Amino acid sequence: MNISEAFPGRFVRAEDLGGEGARITVTIDRCEMVDTDHDGDTSKPALYFAGKDKALILNKTNAASLTRICGGTDTDAWRGQQIALYVTTTWFDGRNVACIRIAPAEGAPAAAAPPVVAPEEIPF
Repeated sequence: MNISEAFPGRFVRAEDLGGEGARITVTIDRCEMVDTDHDGDTSKPALYFAGKDKALILNKTNAASLTRICGGTDTDAWRGQQIALYVTTTWFDGRNVACIRIAPAEGAPAAAAPPVVAPEEIPF
């Protein structure tokens, strides 16, 4: 028995994809805020995929990748976009752990590049 199967959860984990180096292509169904704790105090954006049961909780790194790949920050416009999920590692809490990252799907058209902003136009 695989102990991970005993605690399936509702969110995608790196183990669900098959370990480091694994890569799958998915189609975005929607992005919505979900409660991530039992008290209802913490909400985070979750990305849902067509034909899949589990959602991916977005962190800042993956949200930034999505805005670049999908061409903007409007999550409604992400619907129907194909992306690749892949497993790699990152440092978390003083140790190297498996994580899921997002990349353009192979063969997917590149999103339009955002306009270039001159340094003097940046508002900070």
